[in-house]
Amino acid sequence: MNPIISIIVPIYNVEQYLNKCIDSILAQTFTKFELILVNDGSPDNCGEICDQYKLKDNRVKVIHKKNGGVADARNAGIDVAKGNYIGFVDSDDWIEPNMYEILYDLIVEHKTGISACSIQSPTNDKKVNSDEINILDSGTAINLIYEGKPPGFGPCNKLYLKNLFQEIRFPINRDYDDAAIMYQLFDKAEKIVMVDFPLYNYTYRDSSITKSPFSENRFDLVVNYYETYSFMEKYYPDMRDKIVDEYYSSLRTMVVDIVNEKSILKNYKYIRRISKLIKKDNNRILKCNLISIRKKLLSQILIWCPILAILLYKICDIIFRFEAMKKNGTIAGVGIIATILI
Repeated sequence: MNPIISIIVPIYNVEQYLNKCIDSILAQTFTKFELILVNDGSPDNCGEICDQYKLKDNRVKVIHKKNGGVADARNAGIDVAKGNYIGFVDSDDWIEPNMYEILYDLIVEHKTGISACSIQSPTNDKKVNSDEINILDSGTAINLIYEGKPPGFGPCNKLYLKNLFQEIRFPINRDYDDAAIMYQLFDKAEKIVMVDFPLYNYTYRDSSITKSPFSENRFDLVVNYYETYSFMEKYYPDMRDKIVDEYYSSLRTMVVDIVNEKSILKNYKYIRRISKLIKKDNNRILKCNLISIRKKLLSQILIWCPILAILLYKICDIIFRFEAMKKNGTIAGVGIIATILI
């Protein structure tokens, strides 16, 4: 008998987390699933761990492949999935025992294309003990994710109708691959059901994109922006300002990250590149009603004199730190410049 749900776990270099992740999935109260473990060329013992689970539980399927990144691994799982529904779990996270039972019941009862739950992270100690259920149309759900609210960009706190992926795949060799497709999945689903209860547990790791030293990969968001803007212009024109605001905010964050690093001169080429990107989209930025006058002024400084912008951030950072020391007797800490720029 074919499984109802296919749960896909992309795996790379997570030996210390993997057992907890897999055990949490195999302990689900909903049992009619297949677990697809995609070993993405992991250099540690992850491959052997996967094979051991396959021997112990016939619901476990294992794919061993050459390293291609998390998007490629997820796509490999989608390609062999037999269930009518698909779920994703990151290999360093873990899930509550009833997560897929709840998500499945919701998606069937409310006849939606996607069901979603809240996420519990180490930075959020207080669980939201709520059983509130919201039915969202595609436009509302898309609007919420660009406001940084649930159901969120991440693919792992959701259950999807498999047919949503007939023409959609995670873009490979690109960071922020989940942001590149989530709005498309929401659009195709037409309706999303969301339960405000944390059933997915996120593990904080310092190796994530946003915690790593600045790199060329951060510019993958530019491709996402133009694809997303084109999509919204065609199907959700009221969302255009929000996409521009999000994009410009991301570029400013990149500048902050560069300024906060010690090697500003080494990374100045990235500042120049950001300056050119802002100039390219200057008309949209200046016309965007969601961007403040101060931030629009900042965009012009970044375009015409990026060195001046860097100096301003550094001066403001020193002032903020000095004021914080006077007030609290300590340095305010990391990311003070962000209060000025972002």
